[in-house]
Amino acid sequence: MYQYEKRLDCHALGKEIKRRRKAKGWTQEHLSQLVDLTPPLHHVY
Repeated sequence: MYQYEKRLDCHALGKEIKRRRKAKGWTQEHLSQLVDLTPPLHHVY
């Protein structure tokens, strides 16, 4: 592993993705298509 490892705050990341998605007027399904994931899977990652 790396000597210096930052922890990823997944909750904060998810909130930011949601905020930006809504600002653009995109649905979760639309964003899923853009990143090539099926809609039920985008919240798993």
